[in-house]
Amino acid sequence: MTLRYTVFALALSAGATQVFSIDEHFTSGYLPPAGWYYDGSIPRSDAFWTCCSVLNVNTMGTNGYAYFGRDDDLALRDRWQLQTMIQILAEEGGPWATFFQINNSQFTVDVSIHPGYVEVAGLGNYAFPWRGPIWHTYFATGDKSGWKMYVNGDLVYNGGYRTPYNPTPRPYGSLAFGDGNGGADAYWQMDYFRYSSELDSPEPAWMGAAGLVLIAAGYFGRKR
Repeated sequence: MTLRYTVFALALSAGATQVFSIDEHFTSGYLPPAGWYYDGSIPRSDAFWTCCSVLNVNTMGTNGYAYFGRDDDLALRDRWQLQTMIQILAEEGGPWATFFQINNSQFTVDVSIHPGYVEVAGLGNYAFPWRGPIWHTYFATGDKSGWKMYVNGDLVYNGGYRTPYNPTPRPYGSLAFGDGNGGADAYWQMDYFRYSSELDSPEPAWMGAAGLVLIAAGYFGRKR
């Protein structure tokens, strides 16, 4: 690459969007997946295992909790989305099967999945058409103004966060999914778990000035 094209590339790269992405399909058989940790009141091998390219989670009869979590730089995000496909096969000890959670210094999303409705912590219960113990797709997406939750493509929640969006976040965050309640046991399967978020990197003032200089240098260098 010649100098003039190099300086153009440097100038145009300022302020680019940063993307963070996780896509778990549980096909390797190794648990917990790389980057995740296990937390539970029962042995991990009793609660989680893989079979036929799906993750099986069974806490039936244990009154125990078992979930996977990970700590990442999930803060400083401008847009995010989470999607998973779950099949609830049985539940006991209360109409509660599984949960997922996004937690950082900007916002918290905490969703418990029940047969026929989702419970959004601190915000209420939201019904959806329950089709029995078959696969259901859960999709959530949000930005600074709020977030939405879809089940099988049907909108079930559209509103704000449990806590106000923090415009001056600190760099920490976590994801979690599984059985987070020791009193509500269930047996369910997960086909995949996906999370992604984007950060619009503001261009520092000095970088903007430098970018103009680089563009000018590239332009005049091309003219010679």
